[in-house]
Amino acid sequence: MKIRITIFVFVATVFMNHVFAQQTVDINRVENLAGQNLFYAINGEPFAAARFSKVVEGSPYFKDEWMKGTVVLSGGKKIDNLSLKINLLDGTVIYLNNNNEELEASTAIKEVILTDIMSAQNYRFLHSSFTCMKTGKKWFVILDSGKAQLLRQEVRIMKETKPYASATIEQTIHNLPEYYLKTGEQCEKIKSAEELKKRLQELNPSFNYDNPLSGSKKKQEAAMILMVDAFNRS
Repeated sequence: MKIRITIFVFVATVFMNHVFAQQTVDINRVENLAGQNLFYAINGEPFAAARFSKVVEGSPYFKDEWMKGTVVLSGGKKIDNLSLKINLLDGTVIYLNNNNEELEASTAIKEVILTDIMSAQNYRFLHSSFTCMKTGKKWFVILDSGKAQLLRQEVRIMKETKPYASATIEQTIHNLPEYYLKTGEQCEKIKSAEELKKRLQELNPSFNYDNPLSGSKKKQEAAMILMVDAFNRS
């Protein structure tokens, strides 16, 4: 009897050690489960949020708060009602699992749709792998879509400095938005509304847009959205 019990304890111990030690999950096994069960942490470990604990200005995220959202996997499968953040500095998607742990998604994601509950506004992000810019982990906000797409890349740049007579390093993160026009398989960087108008008229000589194009960066973006929308309707 003692021998059987010893063997049982040994086998159970080996099994449990194997389960807890082997945290890496095969990300190709996307089963028909609900919600967050479709996501896996990289190597089974939580997202290291402490990396940004010294940030004194700016943010690596599109929004600091958790937002309800939907993801579209590379194969087209949609997963709704997730709590999400997009880390624009690293190009990764962070989510809350059922235990409210912050984890980094390791499955290939094509699109992320975030909803601002207060303003009822949706933000649709497209991963660079599915644009003309295949390299790097980048996310683009789709500002308008049709025969031409207007994309805004949310560029985040982090700088580390050490204040005088201080042993503490401070991190600052700056946001430098860049705009791209996507037509077919071509992407072009757009620096201004005037440049966008010129390019759209090259694509369609009969296209005309008479609304004001000058103003602040916010007004310039609004003008470019209206312009591409008019182009797509033409």
